[in-house]
Amino acid sequence: MALRYDIGTDYSLIYVPRFYAFKNPDAVIKWEPVYWFMNKLFASIVDNPQVIFIVSSLLIVVPLWITIFKMSSMPWLSVILFVIGRHFFISLNGVRQYTAFAFIMLAFTFIPKRKFVPYALCIVFATLCHYSVIVFLPMWVLIYLKISPKQSMIFLGFSALITPYLRSFTRWLVSLTKYRYYFGTKYDLPDRYNEWTLLEQIFVFVIILLIIEERRIQEDELPLRFLFNLNLVNVWFAFNINLIPLGERMSWAFEFPTLLLLPLCISRIRGKKKAWALIICIIIVYLFIMYCRVVIMKDHRILPYQMFFGKF
Repeated sequence: MALRYDIGTDYSLIYVPRFYAFKNPDAVIKWEPVYWFMNKLFASIVDNPQVIFIVSSLLIVVPLWITIFKMSSMPWLSVILFVIGRHFFISLNGVRQYTAFAFIMLAFTFIPKRKFVPYALCIVFATLCHYSVIVFLPMWVLIYLKISPKQSMIFLGFSALITPYLRSFTRWLVSLTKYRYYFGTKYDLPDRYNEWTLLEQIFVFVIILLIIEERRIQEDELPLRFLFNLNLVNVWFAFNINLIPLGERMSWAFEFPTLLLLPLCISRIRGKKKAWALIICIIIVYLFIMYCRVVIMKDHRILPYQMFFGKF
């Protein structure tokens, strides 16, 4: 992550030019506060923009690894899912987004003991990396909702009927923010969903539903309840990414916590053979989707990979 060069569509288009723009003391540059400060600081110290990618990589990896080893019942599986579930590859392009996502994940570590203040502080810091993740602040209420697999299916069925009528309202809300400038651009998707993303989310959701139906979430399993409810939001949004501009990028945020949810669910399966069979199945499906999107379709322009040595 830290050693890449010209990887991802935003590398040369946004991050490198803006780093050099910050070297002009008179330049007026609007950006999220964390990245504004980072660029302002390092542009005054060094001449190589690679420092932004090195620091960003640390800001992604450190809180993510802390979260995984605190909350995942199978840390090794969470790491594998991070890599083969496309998140590693997307993070090479969506740098600010994934920096924010990492601190959103860190916020989840305060859910078991219902510590709202540190949870909120992590969300605020994440929002200063990318404004879009402010939506995770009200997600705290999900810890109080007891939703069964059957109720989640009823919710999705009912929402499919009313969601088309929400588009005007959600677009009005977006018109009040800086994201209104994305209306009519390539980021303002006409389609309600991305076929590949939707198939992956349905596949994961069905697995989770079957496991939870067999063994219901208990009162003391607060993180599992929160992540299950959040995944319901994720699946709903995967069906409706055209509600807002940059909807597909927002779906990455809701999808990211499955790195924790899937291992928690799989660890509930009685019988090691059944659990391992499911793990292998998930890995095969994730690898297939990753290969199709990253290698064949060249999503985010990640390949061919190259390092920055000798480039600057």
